Amino acid sequence: MALVDSILIKKLCGGSREAFLLLYEKYASMAYNYARAMLKDEQAAQDVVQECFFRIWESRKSIRPEGNFPAYLYVAARNSVLNELRRRKFADSFAQINIKSLEGSNSEDYTAFGDNTRVLAAVYGIVNCMPESMKQIFLMRYQDELEISQIADALSLSRKTVETQLRRALNKILSNKELLL
Repeated sequence: MALVDSILIKKLCGGSREAFLLLYEKYASMAYNYARAMLKDEQAAQDVVQECFFRIWESRKSIRPEGNFPAYLYVAARNSVLNELRRRKFADSFAQINIKSLEGSNSEDYTAFGDNTRVLAAVYGIVNCMPESMKQIFLMRYQDELEISQIADALSLSRKTVETQLRRALNKILSNKELLL
């Protein structure tokens, strides 16, 4: 088995699509089963498998033929699953922020944001346009889920500075409500 994988990986390193397809057919179900068990979502698990094999194709020249391909694929799948779980937590946290921030608004009900993917893309677009320090603080708080004091310590800033930057970041996001609805 390892010998066959080694040969396939050597061919893959040389750009063989046939070798890539054989590795995919042999191991995609392993990655899918792992991702499905962790994410409890068939579509997300399929996306993880696609992402893993896309990255394998992109980095095919650096894969070691003598290495353990199933272990390599497992690590790639685990990393993709963890990224998906972080993305979900970020989306959930942001939705909660929006709901809390918009409570009491005279406008219509903003809690129905529709497609979370669209909202998340809009948020990332806004966040990416923020000054670098504000963006870093915002992502540390809502993506990495660090406490304000942890962010302040990590960046050698005062707690008040971190709070001010977070408030400004949220105001920037909420001032673009039309992108979020």
